[in-house]
Amino acid sequence: PEYKKIKFSASRRTAPSTNITGTLGLNIAPSARMDEKGTVRIGVSTNDPYVHSFIGFQLAKPLYVSFRQTSEVSSLTASPDAFYPGIDFKLRLVEETATRPAIAIGMDSAFGHKRMASEYLTFSKRFKNFDVTGGMAWGRLGSAGHMKNPLRAIAPHFGKTRSYDSQLSSQDMNKWFTGEDVGFFGGVEYFTPIQGLSLKADYGANDYIAENTISGFDTPAPWAISLNYTPIDQISLSTGIMGGDKIMARFS
Repeated sequence: PEYKKIKFSASRRTAPSTNITGTLGLNIAPSARMDEKGTVRIGVSTNDPYVHSFIGFQLAKPLYVSFRQTSEVSSLTASPDAFYPGIDFKLRLVEETATRPAIAIGMDSAFGHKRMASEYLTFSKRFKNFDVTGGMAWGRLGSAGHMKNPLRAIAPHFGKTRSYDSQLSSQDMNKWFTGEDVGFFGGVEYFTPIQGLSLKADYGANDYIAENTISGFDTPAPWAISLNYTPIDQISLSTGIMGGDKIMARFS
């Protein structure tokens, strides 16, 4: 009981924060963390070539749902070239204890445009001031393809080729957890001694297949690092770099 009281404290020194697309996590990687029931998050973020806006709801203790609008832009002052909306969600399967991590399953663009669509299994475990996250992803977040899709052993359906085109194509249930390969992601958040300040670092499996068709887009290395600051309970700010040459920022 004492461990849980400390572990799940909502103090801003150790509170979770969103990743770039509005799901609780690191920079790109989703974590298994959840907000307190009833929490509403509204935010906007940018990472080349996208601007994301989102509103998320912790509908139940283990369920988070986010409505996201992703815009493709050539610059922050230009009109969007395309929109990729989606409904994202995350469901916690196992709560964290002193000996096991929290485990969650989630989807980006479970319904919406398939450009941003991914499915993932993620875990998070706290070690004092370090919160470690790792997992496996299908679709966009796993497009680097580190190993064959293990679900192909259940049914050939899951081994279907997955496309990431820029056409106005909708994601549907038939595409969930499909693809020839999956990728792995991982990272850590370090909560510094400074109240509300943490450092996030992660390594992902996004191969930016669709973005490579955009003129002038340079594929970043798969790592990202950022500073996250929560000056008061209701505000979270973040800025960092992706792959050494792309700046990302978030306000929620």
